[in-house]
Amino acid sequence: MPDAAPHVLVHRYPRGLTHAHVVGPRSRGVALPIGPRLWTAGLRLRPGTLAAFLREPAEGRVDGGVGLAAALPASLRSRLDELARFDDPRAVARELATLLALALSGCGPDWRVDAFLRAAAAAPISATPTTLAGALGMAPRTLRSVLRRELGLSPRGVLRISRVHRAATLMTDGSPLTLSRIAHATGFADHAHLTREFGRLMGESPTAYRARCPGGAGTFKPRPPAPGDPSRTVRL
Repeated sequence: MPDAAPHVLVHRYPRGLTHAHVVGPRSRGVALPIGPRLWTAGLRLRPGTLAAFLREPAEGRVDGGVGLAAALPASLRSRLDELARFDDPRAVARELATLLALALSGCGPDWRVDAFLRAAAAAPISATPTTLAGALGMAPRTLRSVLRRELGLSPRGVLRISRVHRAATLMTDGSPLTLSRIAHATGFADHAHLTREFGRLMGESPTAYRARCPGGAGTFKPRPPAPGDPSRTVRL
C-alpha cells in the first residue's frame, strides 16, 4: 500500500541468514519477492524522519531502499549482529525498536511535515496543495520543497495517498456504501476517477480490493501471487 512513512524490515532466511534494510516512502503499492524467507519482522517509522536518519534527501529513496547497516551510525552497526541471535520475529522487532530508538535520537521530522500530514488527513474533499499551504501559512513552493526533501513526496502525492487510504478504509470496514458514494466521500470526482487513482496507487481495482475483504477488516485476504510465479511475491 502507498505510504508516506519509511519502514525498517528484517528478513530471516534458512540457515540463519538475516538481512535488514530501510524501505523508503512508497508512492504506490509494490510487489516484493518473498523467495525462501522464513519470516519478516518490521517497524513503521514516523513520516518525515528518513532524511535525518539517512543524512540525505528522502526523495532519492522513494519506492526504494538501502541496507540498514549503511543507514546506521558506525557506533551502532555492531548491534545488528544481535538481531541474528533471535529466532522469534517478535523478539527481533523488540530488539530492532531499541536499536532504532538510539539511531533516531534527535531525528524528529520538520514541524512543517507533521503539520501538513495532519492537515491532509483531515482535509475536506475540496482541499488542494495550494489551499493547505495557505492554511499553514506557507508559500506553495516552500511547502513543496520541504516535503520533497524531508518526506520524499510532493504535496499532491500526499493528498492522493491520503484519499486512497480513506477509500480503502471504507471498502474494508463493512460499510454498505457503493463505490460511487465512496468516491464522492473521499474527494474523487466519480467512480471512474476513483478506479483510475486506486488502480495506479494500489495495483488493483477497487472492486478486486473490496472482494478480498467480504466481511470487514478482520477478514482481509492478502493478494495471492500470480499463478506459476516462481519468485513468489506479496504486494505491499
